[in-house]
Amino acid sequence: LPAPPLPHPHPPGPPPASHPSPGLSGPGGSGPPGQTVPPGHAGPAPWGTGPVKDAGTMDPRRPPRGRRGRSRAVAVAVVVSVSAVVVAGVLVWQALPPVTAGGPGDDRAAASGTPTGARPKRATELPLDVRQPSAEPTEEPVPENLLTPDAIRAMIAKLKPVIGGTRVVDLTVHTTHASVDAPLKDDPKLYDTYDYRDGEVGEPRTGGEVDTQLLDLAAFDWDALPGLLKRAEKDLGVPKPTSRYLIVDRFTFVSKGPVMRVYVTDDYHRTGYLVASPQGKVLKLYPES
Repeated sequence: LPAPPLPHPHPPGPPPASHPSPGLSGPGGSGPPGQTVPPGHAGPAPWGTGPVKDAGTMDPRRPPRGRRGRSRAVAVAVVVSVSAVVVAGVLVWQALPPVTAGGPGDDRAAASGTPTGARPKRATELPLDVRQPSAEPTEEPVPENLLTPDAIRAMIAKLKPVIGGTRVVDLTVHTTHASVDAPLKDDPKLYDTYDYRDGEVGEPRTGGEVDTQLLDLAAFDWDALPGLLKRAEKDLGVPKPTSRYLIVDRFTFVSKGPVMRVYVTDDYHRTGYLVASPQGKVLKLYPES
């Protein structure tokens, strides 16, 4: 069955007379006191004819609660932004270099207690008298030229206690290094090879069997070596040699005794050499062919 209709809250009849309320306007503008019709309404007020409770305490200028929360958040953000700008300004101010007397930095210098024109010391800055001196570049030492009489004599003096004397199988001397084959102290039929560089004798390397007569380095006239080098550069067909070296051995093609062989060569591998006696007499030339 359909539900019965709800009773009307007011019995049918003519609408109640409106009573004016002070401070409110009717349809024609400012109404008489006691009217409760809101502005823009021609009929009776929907809430009835009685006065509105606490109508005089409502402030139409007071913003809604939500708007007040947003205003407070904006204000906090502005304060934080201004604080950040102030902190950044202080940091920049501290990093600025000092200015001389009479400039705009005088007030800042007076406020910080730093004399005008003086550079403030940083926490990690050391006084000038305790700073480490800057390392100056050092030049590489020039290797000693071993193809000189004094250098060869010095080398022989350092080899002597190591190999047990001055008797050797052979000796090869380059500009910056040398090598010598010397017989073993406990077995003269075998020899080891010693390298010499930067004034030092290296550890022995295994050589081989001695198959020739030994020669004595003390029997050579090393003062003749500079003249032999000049002769080699002049007469061996290598006008611009870039390498020179000396071999001391027994060269049976020219002499049955020990000899000095002086070699010159260039970057194109052109090579010539001469053979001289232990006293420096040139025995034979082998120029570049």
